[in-house]
Amino acid sequence: MSETGGQSPEYDEFGDLSESRVEVEIREGSKEGSDYVITMRDGSKPDGPTLVFTPAEWEAFVAGVRDGEFDLDENGALVELPDQPGGSAGSDS
Repeated sequence: MSETGGQSPEYDEFGDLSESRVEVEIREGSKEGSDYVITMRDGSKPDGPTLVFTPAEWEAFVAGVRDGEFDLDENGALVELPDQPGGSAGSDS
């Protein structure tokens, strides 16, 4: 996918089409009243599932990535985050 509305993705010297990679695209469409959606998929599996985010969901996902919410330890388990001011890590409240 690309951010150019359906054109083929561009690949650089860091990978090729056979490697697993995340592809993100901004598309026209509506989800929960948004004017557009952000889609994400494994580019090596074009027929595989695609995640669809509203702009607000995408912002929350990116903030979680930046905060280390999805970091894995050497065993592949999620890293325990320290408690955050105003709430505890991993809590839904």
